[in-house]
Amino acid sequence: MPGYLDIGLALVCAGLVGFTIQRGGICQVGAVDDIIHKGQWRTARGIVVAVAAAAAVYALLHLTTGVELYPITLPLGPEVVVGGVLLGIGACVNGACTLGSIARFGSGQWSFAAMPVGLFIGCLTANDVLPHPWLTEPVRRAPHGADHLAPFVATAGVLALVWFVVRHRHWRPSVPLTEAVFHRRWNQAATTLVLIALWVTLTQLVGPWAYPDLTFDLSTGHPHRVALVVSLTLATFTIAVVAGRTGRNWSPVRVRSSDLVRRLVGGFILGFGIRMLTRGNGSLTLIGLPLLVGDAIVAMLCLSVTISLIVWATRNARFSVVTSRNGSPAGPGSL
Repeated sequence: MPGYLDIGLALVCAGLVGFTIQRGGICQVGAVDDIIHKGQWRTARGIVVAVAAAAAVYALLHLTTGVELYPITLPLGPEVVVGGVLLGIGACVNGACTLGSIARFGSGQWSFAAMPVGLFIGCLTANDVLPHPWLTEPVRRAPHGADHLAPFVATAGVLALVWFVVRHRHWRPSVPLTEAVFHRRWNQAATTLVLIALWVTLTQLVGPWAYPDLTFDLSTGHPHRVALVVSLTLATFTIAVVAGRTGRNWSPVRVRSSDLVRRLVGGFILGFGIRMLTRGNGSLTLIGLPLLVGDAIVAMLCLSVTISLIVWATRNARFSVVTSRNGSPAGPGSL
């Protein structure tokens, strides 16, 4: 169990994660929607950069301190493919992925509070209806593949960081820094760098910490660290609301019964996927992919393809898969 100092620092980092996600609007569903409907790749590039930056940070940590994250791994099987597809379907039904839901809630879309409830119900239901071979228990092991590549990944990461600093060495915000941080939308580079630093710090302090991890632990009867993860989740969502209030786009949306049903059903489907994959898309993206975990790569590929097909198939529909099509999670301008 982490010490009090670690827990305090983790709570601060969790709150900053909520602030960062709300200011940058990171969401995998939104990234695909931007590509198909607007021809914009900015959010998608930000997610790719996030994975690359995380890989570089993990590699540097391993080379300098010998730290190994021991990521969750699963044997490759049909449950990995189906789990990834269910995560994609659930995210589209919900209107945002598990990370994007934080940004939407922080912007005043209160119905997204129902999504974690559906998530938990879905995980519990999956325990009763899924065949036993598909209820895989997670295994933690050292990322040997990532260890062998660590020197190359770390070198590439350092070179990329140097290039980024040199390229932006004369950069100055067009508005005062406090205005850019608290009242404008962050660009994807700033969002990515801050989010990765916070995510890696939290993972090192307390291990898996995101709220999808909590729902999996509760549904499988392993409620260790419940108070800690609940506290981190509350800090993340609360500070996301603070970020929304300080932004230019704060406009609470009236909660309709149809919205609540959509979030509950979306969360329910996501819960099935999380139960099969033993973690959510946040951990898959920012831990599994950077550490070259095979099942994470397959699951995220299935998730991405599923979201792309659904968004493309509904491109001419009267409703929008993404709940924020006509608005960004923050006001105009960028950090």
